[in-house]
Amino acid sequence: MARATASAYIDAAPQEVWAFINELHRKPEYVRFVKEVFDISERPVGEGTVYRERARFGPRESVSEWRFILFDPPRRQVQRSQSREMDATFTANLAPEGSGTRLTVEMDIRLLPVVRPIGWLLEKLIVRRKMQRDVGLTMKTLKKLVEGERP
Repeated sequence: MARATASAYIDAAPQEVWAFINELHRKPEYVRFVKEVFDISERPVGEGTVYRERARFGPRESVSEWRFILFDPPRRQVQRSQSREMDATFTANLAPEGSGTRLTVEMDIRLLPVVRPIGWLLEKLIVRRKMQRDVGLTMKTLKKLVEGERP
């Protein structure tokens, strides 16, 4: 399994950060590999909400379906995607810090047997490093957007 984590202080209340990250249509603005979010099952977003995203993580573009499996506003959410090629989990934890919010995110990806044994090698050599870089860039851009700056 490949795991990437990042944390940032955002100069906004937890409720503001929470509201922003749950505007799913805005994901392509700060997650560099997400090209489009569509087919959102319900609004407002909550536990059980399902959506699809078109993304390019690596050499090809794909569509994945995500489901909110935990939704504890404005503290924690967990989203999961399962496909033929991989299992992925995204976790966001928000905590008040001073006058703002500490946002910590984790992304876990496990390539499935359909892409093994090369999948294991890809996880070790490429996926983990790329994920860590992308999660770090995502946090920087998200911070700027929430705080009202241009990325």
